[in-house]
Amino acid sequence: MQGSYSTIADTVDAPTPGPCCTPTQWSGTLRLISSSVSGGRLSTTNQTMQYYYDYENMKVATVGEGFRIVDDFNKMVKYSIFYGTCTTSSLLKPLLNCVPANVSFVGSFQYGGPQGFQVNEYFDGAFGPNTTRRNAYTTDSCIPVREILVSTGQAPVVVSEEFVDIVPSIEDPSVFDIPSPPCPNVTDVDSAAESSTTETTTGQGTFEDQTGTYSTTTDPLDDSTPGPCCAPKQWSGTMRITSSSVIDGKLTKAAFVGSYQYGGPQGFYVNEYFDDTFGPNTTRRNSYTADGCIAVLETLVATGPAPLVVTIEFVDIVPSIEDPSVFDITSPPCPTVSSDRQRQCD
Repeated sequence: MQGSYSTIADTVDAPTPGPCCTPTQWSGTLRLISSSVSGGRLSTTNQTMQYYYDYENMKVATVGEGFRIVDDFNKMVKYSIFYGTCTTSSLLKPLLNCVPANVSFVGSFQYGGPQGFQVNEYFDGAFGPNTTRRNAYTTDSCIPVREILVSTGQAPVVVSEEFVDIVPSIEDPSVFDIPSPPCPNVTDVDSAAESSTTETTTGQGTFEDQTGTYSTTTDPLDDSTPGPCCAPKQWSGTMRITSSSVIDGKLTKAAFVGSYQYGGPQGFYVNEYFDDTFGPNTTRRNSYTADGCIAVLETLVATGPAPLVVTIEFVDIVPSIEDPSVFDITSPPCPTVSSDRQRQCD
């Protein structure tokens, strides 16, 4: 299997901030897209889970459809309850409340245009064996916004996580409860899982035979969902791209549609739209601010001969173009064309 991973980021020139510390208790929604490779095949998983972080009691819980995972850092034990079956494993890293001091500061970026919020991003080049991590937090409250994990070992994987609808509290502490005796077979599935979704499909086959099964699923829009919005007629900013590609195998496609809040209670709401006819074998998800239709995030999934997942962030957006000369076509090296012909540039 051959693949590639690339990250392009233009950073803001600003003093390097020190590591921040998140609230000691918070909860919200974790939206995850994972692309992994096994046996020359690339599969993607799109999940939406409820996430609970309690540094005061040293516990973390993740609740999804049919499962609940509780990390007890007092005992350094992970309890995994899947459809009534419970298993345990050891936790290998301590629970952190602050950004580690040994990570690198990447830069500061503005999400959601002038009325949005600013984030600081940090890079950890030694998060684990053959694994790097990027984390973005709000500059004012250290609320987690995004995380990207890249593993280049024998089982390559790229995981993109978004933290949305964050509140600085935990409404239901029972999510941390462990059945007693520890991890017996249980019959009940957490009711919190009813509000979560999981979509996992794996493309089978090879580049040559193009065989396999694929599915596209979306959560239906309810009556309160706004219609398509119109972006400002002129705007400019920074586009940051995370791309994972594969040469052999096929790629699945999955989608989730909804409205979310970025940056915690002081952040902003985004509306997300899904386009399954964006191009041949290509789907697209776009997020825009709910009030100004400012582009925030775009995810492209291509399932053709060269499968590809691309995540694009739009940051530092302003509703203007300071230098219109960026649109000028120079001749040479570009050829001169008559006004009745479409411009071409080699």
